[in-house]
Amino acid sequence: MILIIILIIYIIFYPLQFEFYEDLKAKRIAEFIVIPIFSLSILYDLFRNLKKGEKNWRKYSINLVKGLGVFAVIYFLILRSFFSGGILFINTVFGVKEIVKVSGIITEKTNVKGGGRFIGKYELIVDQNGNEFVFDSNRKSIENYEVNGHFEMEMKKGILNLIYK
Repeated sequence: MILIIILIIYIIFYPLQFEFYEDLKAKRIAEFIVIPIFSLSILYDLFRNLKKGEKNWRKYSINLVKGLGVFAVIYFLILRSFFSGGILFINTVFGVKEIVKVSGIITEKTNVKGGGRFIGKYELIVDQNGNEFVFDSNRKSIENYEVNGHFEMEMKKGILNLIYK
C-alpha cells in the first residue's frame, strides 16, 4: 500500500522536473479518457436501476448528485493531476523523442508565487506563426522571459505529441 502511495505521489509531481512542458494538453487528453468512462459508468448504473425496478427515484437521484459532487471534488483535487502526470510520464518515457524547435513571441506570462500548500503557477503562452503553445514551468525558468519577448528553444516531442524540455 505504501508503494502505491509513493507511486501516486511520484506521478503527480513528475512534471515538476521539466523546465517547460505542456500540462494543459495533458489534462485535455486525461479528460478525453476519464469523462467518457465516467459517463458510461453512470449510464450503466441508471440502466441497472431501471432494469432492477428502482422504486425510490428521489433517494436515488439525491445519491447520484452526491456521488457526482464527491467525484468532481476528488477528480479536480487529486485525479486530474495524477492522470496528467501519468500522461506526461508516458509521453517522455515511451517511444522515440523528436527534437522540435519552438520559436515565437510570448503572448502571455503567468507568474503566481506559491505559499503553504499551493506550489504556484508559472506559465508561458508562446505564439509560433499562429500555433499557440501553453507551457507550464517553474519560477526559476520563467523569470528571464517577458511578454512580447522572443522565445526560442529546442525541445523534445514525445509519443503523445506533447512538447517538453
